[in-house]
Amino acid sequence: MNLLPSLSFGFRLVFPKSNKNSSARKSMLGAILCIAVSIVPLVCVLSVSESLVSAMTQRLIGLSSGSIHGLVRKSSPLSKDYGQFEEYCRSIEEIPDVQAVWPEINVWALAAGKNYRSGALVRGVRDDIFKNNEAFSSMIEVLQGSLEDFGKNPKECVVSQVIAEKLDLHLGDSFRLVTTSSQDGNLRPKMTGFKVGAVVSSGYQEIDSLWIFVPIGETISFASEDTRTSSVLIDLEDPFSSNLYAVQQQVDKIAKGHVVVENWSEIHAARLERYTSTKFLLVLIMLFVVLIASVNISSALVMLVMERKKEIAIIKSVGASPSFVVAAFLFAGILSCVLGIALGLPLGLVVSLNINQIINALEFVLNKGMSFRSLFTGQWNQDQIVLMDKAYYLSSIPVRIPVEQIVFLCFCVILLSAIVSIIPSVKAGKEKPLDIIRKG
Repeated sequence: MNLLPSLSFGFRLVFPKSNKNSSARKSMLGAILCIAVSIVPLVCVLSVSESLVSAMTQRLIGLSSGSIHGLVRKSSPLSKDYGQFEEYCRSIEEIPDVQAVWPEINVWALAAGKNYRSGALVRGVRDDIFKNNEAFSSMIEVLQGSLEDFGKNPKECVVSQVIAEKLDLHLGDSFRLVTTSSQDGNLRPKMTGFKVGAVVSSGYQEIDSLWIFVPIGETISFASEDTRTSSVLIDLEDPFSSNLYAVQQQVDKIAKGHVVVENWSEIHAARLERYTSTKFLLVLIMLFVVLIASVNISSALVMLVMERKKEIAIIKSVGASPSFVVAAFLFAGILSCVLGIALGLPLGLVVSLNINQIINALEFVLNKGMSFRSLFTGQWNQDQIVLMDKAYYLSSIPVRIPVEQIVFLCFCVILLSAIVSIIPSVKAGKEKPLDIIRKG
């Protein structure tokens, strides 16, 4: 079989020279448009989910746990003597591949404003963390105040946006942190006054909703030994490198059983599994949409075979083999899929790159629609519709196009279209020219 004439015939099946009105041509055009339309959400889901998972993971690692996290045991002398704890942190800095080590003193407290109360996680951190920690300096957004003077006044702290909203706190406002202390075996409340030096947000409320940052020395002074915990965040140059477990073992060896050492993937295993399963389900749903669109190619080819029976009879009468006809119709099905991808892929990329603007526009339209509806119902709803709630997602999506995944899935879509095109193509190859001519 000469392949080139067969492919040429298949090309003419999709792009015939005549302008005659054809049901098969309309069906083929509809199949191409279905593939294009199904590719758009598939590309968007891949791009958005990949970007969201990546950005959330980077925030969890950079702001919450570090590449490796060490939690000092309560029974360890490191939890009682901060000098020993600092010495332990300095010994970790000597390990190759360790970029920085950030000690912390954490304590759970009750934050009390003038009229409201809220639970809070007080993070006692070094004075230079907002300047010299790459994740803190790049991922934390300052909403009020400044982080330049953090640590200069030990009674000034940095509060999260959620805490500030719950307690109705603004820059310069005072509030109290209520902790407990043990005296003679009895727990007694202890109140310490602080002033708001800055209000910040990480853009992801699921991790920062309870954070209050206090200079580490001040945390040690007001939090009793039995209520505070000591931990260390260890940053590597690449938290995704293969050396992660090797460094973790070295940190654990230095700890000598005084510190529980875990890497970021162990700490956030539940969240990461949730992210991965959500992404997988979304992509699976989109693939089902593409599968349905691919079936349209098969039905369009069936109509094309019925419409082109006389042409099949003619080319078979002049010596074309069944494989020639099969290859032509199979190529027509694949070409239709490729054309659908060529139309849908650029549109999907444009939508993905402008997803934040599209979401903001949808929110605006929906909220205006709700306001317009209230004019007729008389029921005013003060709540605004928020499609990207910061309590569960990032405030904005840092879009990253996963080129390799998109190319692979496009290849899979082409392969799927080739598979669904086999049956009508084989049926076209089995057509008998004499029977067609007699019936014609």
